[in-house]
Amino acid sequence: MSNELKRTAAEIEDLIRKIARIMNKRLRDSLKESAITPPQFFALVNIYREEGITIGELCDQMFLACSTVSGLIDRLEKVELVERYRDEEDRRVVRLKLTKKGRICTETILEKRREKFEKDLEMIEMERQHELIDNLNLLLQIMTDAESEKIND
Repeated sequence: MSNELKRTAAEIEDLIRKIARIMNKRLRDSLKESAITPPQFFALVNIYREEGITIGELCDQMFLACSTVSGLIDRLEKVELVERYRDEEDRRVVRLKLTKKGRICTETILEKRREKFEKDLEMIEMERQHELIDNLNLLLQIMTDAESEKIND
């Protein structure tokens, strides 16, 4: 690997880490009003995007132990944001869905995050925004393909 490629990789990784840190701070700030923790929010978002997800699937997506996620869901259920229900085809399977309150809460937080990010993007001309999207998609695809190859090896 050339020195230039090493420097580029390090710089891109550092930039992504810094952006993620800012986005995580913004998330924590927006969650203060709702008394939801970041892991609880990520669970809500996963259920929002894939209603009917099982706890096992949620564990895989969140990279957390099932006991941890189960406790998270218990707390979200107590505050009436999530509910468990039995699968119609296989009664042994427990699925998750947001309550009306959970859906409103999740959508409100997502919208606030989106609005802040839109203000950031207003500083970049549209053509460069599209280039950024294309480049991020390319990087994501390359990394996803590399992960798939690891699993298949």
